Amino acid sequence: MIAPSAGIVFLWPCQVAKEPPVGSEQILRTKRTKSAEKRSKPGRIHAVLTTLGREIAQGIIPAGAVLPSEHDLEVRLGAGRGVVREAIKTLSGKGLVSVRPRHGTRVLPSRDWSLLDRDVLNWLVGEDKPDRELLLAIQEVRSIIEPAAASLAAIRATKEDRLRINAALEAMKSSDNQAASTAAGQGVSPRYS
Repeated sequence: MIAPSAGIVFLWPCQVAKEPPVGSEQILRTKRTKSAEKRSKPGRIHAVLTTLGREIAQGIIPAGAVLPSEHDLEVRLGAGRGVVREAIKTLSGKGLVSVRPRHGTRVLPSRDWSLLDRDVLNWLVGEDKPDRELLLAIQEVRSIIEPAAASLAAIRATKEDRLRINAALEAMKSSDNQAASTAAGQGVSPRYS
């Protein structure tokens, strides 16, 4: 029996004789374990992202503060380096942090946050009583801007605009993480701005 660090117990078919598998049987089991870990990576990224996002949005990690090192975050959150890096990239894409080599990852003030982002709004609401005025103001702005913007975009769109929008949509659909999806969507900026 082998007990990997993930807490999953694997039994070898030949365990009755107490002999480890040989050759391709052992390689196959190793590949299955690695692919199972990869499938759960998006869930781990989301968990780390949510933890850090809530701490920033709720002021536990204040604006201007430098986040702990990647290694410290790995240990504290029980995640690997790639998971922590991906979560920080996504936080950066949402405007919560600024990443600068040799200066660290700094929390940005709330005026820089993407307040229309669903995750950011959820983190702001958090477990406590939501800031009703903030939520009403955001909803009001969205209800004014979004329909008018969509209408103007549809009226003014050229054939090239529609092709660019469809290409960005396909890139968003095929991206494997939130940061890449957001970046693909932001690549379609109006020609009028």
